[in-house]
Amino acid sequence: MNRLTAAKPSWITVLAFAAGFFLTAELGRVVSLKGTSYVSFWLPAGLYMGILLVHHPRYWPIFIQAVLPVNLLFDLRHGTPLATTLGFYLANTTEAVIGAWLTRRFMAGQPRLQSLQDLYGLIAGSAVISTVAGAMVGAVTMKWSAMAPSFGRAFVMWWCSEAMAIILVAPFLLVWWPAPGKALGHFFGRRRLIEVILLAGIMVVATGAMLKGNQDTFYTYKTCVLPLLLWAGLRFGLAGATVANLWLAFLIGGFAYYAVPGYPGGGLTMAGMFLQIQCFMLVAAVVSLVPAIFMEDRERQLAALAASRETMSKAFNNSPLAVVITDHQTGRILESNDKFAGFFDLAAERLVGATALELAIWAEPAQRDKYLEALQKQGAIQDWEIVCHNAKGVRLELSVNAVLVAIGGRRCIISTFQEITRRKQIEIQLRENT
Repeated sequence: MNRLTAAKPSWITVLAFAAGFFLTAELGRVVSLKGTSYVSFWLPAGLYMGILLVHHPRYWPIFIQAVLPVNLLFDLRHGTPLATTLGFYLANTTEAVIGAWLTRRFMAGQPRLQSLQDLYGLIAGSAVISTVAGAMVGAVTMKWSAMAPSFGRAFVMWWCSEAMAIILVAPFLLVWWPAPGKALGHFFGRRRLIEVILLAGIMVVATGAMLKGNQDTFYTYKTCVLPLLLWAGLRFGLAGATVANLWLAFLIGGFAYYAVPGYPGGGLTMAGMFLQIQCFMLVAAVVSLVPAIFMEDRERQLAALAASRETMSKAFNNSPLAVVITDHQTGRILESNDKFAGFFDLAAERLVGATALELAIWAEPAQRDKYLEALQKQGAIQDWEIVCHNAKGVRLELSVNAVLVAIGGRRCIISTFQEITRRKQIEIQLRENT
């Protein structure tokens, strides 16, 4: 069974998830909008969704129970009333369960990130639809507890925050969880490590430049960070793209709220900045993930094609029958196996590019004409008996099966030969004895 859907979580996994939930919640407060209860990316939502996606639904109750005490500890530690905390827990769990269930439906029960369809399923099921349900519960809780001026504003802020966190964290878990060694392998090597450090450093500079000044985040020169994400996705695959997205989110949080004086500027409100950053991060995630998905899908297809060619080559060369592929128009041999070369006592290199007439294989040329005529008319022939000569002039009686096929846009004939000389001799002897 698929490791993503069959693995039973150990107690270490559950404890690590609980600790991660608490730590990412604290990290969310570090990059939260000052003086408000909103955060740009509520990272525990992405972690919660991701951990459910990489485990079979039968194990979801384990994680749902693990979240409750952590949610209570975090919110009560920061002075949130118990009733409000329970409302937040219900909102987080509602969207995580609905999102994981919908995403598994979109991905045919096999959570992964191997095609654009998988990405769309993750965004639609986990980041859009399920967060609507969670935002409704969360907004009602915030309005009821007087933590938000209006239901509408609380709904939008909650929805955007949770959706963005899911887009950032869930792909990371889907890529790194099933094969962490393979994901880490994208960064191995001295040159690669230097490239990673260089990319991370340039992203720091580019992010600072993007948030500096009074222009909007989408001002033309401020999109200079996007090519860096493209770099991460194309050079380091999905592993690099997911890490780069998280790194950019942390950089934006740090620069926007602590390192860049006067931000937001240009009359932009904190709420406006909040939505603007989330829109920018959505674009950034698409820029990095989509090319990486294309590249890895192409690599998988090439690997599958190479494996298929190797399998066919082994079957071709090790066949107990003599096999030859010839061009239908010219009659020239394109490829043959060792058995065919052995039949006619010819070197393999002499066969390729030659025709049967040039090699003087046919004992009766008229028989060849009938053979080709039947093949042209029927498209395939079976158990056709022919007489040939090998290079030493030894007479060979063969049974041939042939079929017309298209290979790379070229019409070819694939023929298999079985020697029946001994069988024909026995048949003659039996007839003479009777």
